[in-house]
Amino acid sequence: MKKLLFPFITFILPFSVEAQIRQQVWTSNDRENLLAGLTNSQSDILKEVQQLNEKQIHFKIDSSKWSIAEVLEHIGVYEELYIGIF
Repeated sequence: MKKLLFPFITFILPFSVEAQIRQQVWTSNDRENLLAGLTNSQSDILKEVQQLNEKQIHFKIDSSKWSIAEVLEHIGVYEELYIGIF
């Protein structure tokens, strides 16, 4: 069994992985829908937090929980990553 796995892992698997990487991950319709969703979500979030003051936006229940500011920063970072792969 080990004799069969070595050639597969060494020679066949890398070509399979490379072919998958070369495939287009998103269709243009997927891309448009995802970007529209991100834009709508961004608008909705901004409406929800625009009335908060600095103390409210940075409030944490305890040190193991995230503040609203930290959540928004996290969302922003991942939004940039998603837009980068489109």
